[in-house]
Amino acid sequence: MLSSPPVQTALEVLKALAIAFSAVALVTVQFLRNSLPAPHILLVPSVLMVKTVLLFVVLPSLILLVIDRLIAWRFSERGLFFFRSALMAGALVIVLRQLQLFWDPTERLAEQIQEFAPLIFPLLFLAICGLFVIVVVRFHGVASSFFLYFAPAAVLLVAIMPFEDNRQHRKFSQYDDQEVTRPDADSPPVYIIVFDELSYEALLGPDGQIDAAVLPNFARLAAEGMHVTNATTNQFYTWLVVPELIDSILSLSGEYEVRLYEQAERIEGHFSPLCGSEITCRGVRHLTLNQGSLSLDLGARAFYALLPDRVQSLTRPVLHPLLRAAGVVPPPADPLGLHMVSRDLLSLYLSDITASDAPGRISFIHSLLPHHPLIFAADGDFSSDEYRRLTFLQFDAADGVFDARWIQYRDQIAYVDAFIGDLLDRLEQEGLLDVATVIVTADHGMRLHFPFDSNPIFVDSLVTRIPMFILSPSATPGASDVDYQHVDFAASLYELLGLDPSAAPVSNTSLAAGPGVSILAEERPERSKTFLVYDYRNQPHFWRYSFNAETAEWTLLDDIGWLLGDRTLGGIQVGDPDLPR
Repeated sequence: MLSSPPVQTALEVLKALAIAFSAVALVTVQFLRNSLPAPHILLVPSVLMVKTVLLFVVLPSLILLVIDRLIAWRFSERGLFFFRSALMAGALVIVLRQLQLFWDPTERLAEQIQEFAPLIFPLLFLAICGLFVIVVVRFHGVASSFFLYFAPAAVLLVAIMPFEDNRQHRKFSQYDDQEVTRPDADSPPVYIIVFDELSYEALLGPDGQIDAAVLPNFARLAAEGMHVTNATTNQFYTWLVVPELIDSILSLSGEYEVRLYEQAERIEGHFSPLCGSEITCRGVRHLTLNQGSLSLDLGARAFYALLPDRVQSLTRPVLHPLLRAAGVVPPPADPLGLHMVSRDLLSLYLSDITASDAPGRISFIHSLLPHHPLIFAADGDFSSDEYRRLTFLQFDAADGVFDARWIQYRDQIAYVDAFIGDLLDRLEQEGLLDVATVIVTADHGMRLHFPFDSNPIFVDSLVTRIPMFILSPSATPGASDVDYQHVDFAASLYELLGLDPSAAPVSNTSLAAGPGVSILAEERPERSKTFLVYDYRNQPHFWRYSFNAETAEWTLLDDIGWLLGDRTLGGIQVGDPDLPR
């Protein structure tokens, strides 16, 4: 019975599928794991990983099965022998490449060989590849048996990949996507937009005014709203600034429906226990837009990890235009995946603005734009094939790199400006522009240097000065040189909404910078501007800087020596145990 032709045919098909699936799984699974974006920015949900597995594991296996059966039908055993030998040898060669890239002993050995004998390394690699081919051809039956019996393990590896990594996936199963109700549907809506690494000085033209020719929508904000020309941040790191801004709106969750559009998983993960109960979460955990593009992005990252640098260079003229057409960032331009969902999150924020749902809602978005990598043109298309960042610790200021990066940085800000224009147009179309409160600011400015080896850094206005624009019935339009610092955000928001600013929550930053003051307050205490640089690589501590108005420079005051509560790192607290977390 088992030798009947239909049964034999079915067994042959299953054998061919098992070999193909084992080979593809060996080739792809490890590369896909290592292609995941930075987990502090984006967690890849299980459903996206399932789609990625179907696209890059299951589909190629089925294609190889069809080729295998066509060869068996057209060329008989001899053609099938060479096809499967090539398939199995190719899989083993790519496994060798995985060992070179991802296993520490072989990675270090490969680096040493390339350093001391760069010409020998490719010859050695080719020799080993040739050895694999010879072994597979010589011991074809043994190799076939290995791939055949490895198939159940391959199925298990592929099946658990979307669910195995707690860091990447398990949090999604705990995420509550339920929308909270609006307690007061009569309150005018509030729109808060916080950009990442946006320097105020990058908005200015040669005349010291907002550059209306390049950034017309920022110029419109300055003309129609309150334009604060003396706004500064108090913190060097996003992880400390943004959670405190979010605290300000969370304190209003009893009067408003608070919507959080957070792009950094490290921040959204801290507030996720409140999702569905106190706040409506619409950030990176919620995003389901363009999952096809995201799957292609992961596959492209895996492909680029496989290819040597020289081969990557040869494929770029063909591959990159295809990736861009599919809405995928070329992997060399964004190796950490920081901007994989930047456009999608902005689109989601805009799509949620409707006149019927707006009253009683605060919509807060933290976008990673215009943070490096600098890949966006003003129209939102990808403009770079290379990783272009803003940290110049390794550059000589006179070598022209800064000037080139500054141009690219402003190009990316032009895309931010286009989003501001879309936002204002959408509010106007929905009849909300004259009644809503709109706040546009940044967490910090352009950072050229980062703290290393427990040494303080040079602080200038590029990192400390930030934009602050307010469109609100409560704010008088026009330029204002009021001393605004982000420690003032909560009190300012409360007064803009007609609430008592003294009831606003007090931030941890106020321990070092002093209490916050509403931006609308007529009586303001005399105070200096404060800026804190957090060194978390060594013994955690803060350097505190103060602005000297006479010299227009930031002066290092002291090393505070204790943390102000970086809750996105688990609320580490050093020093005084009574300090608030």
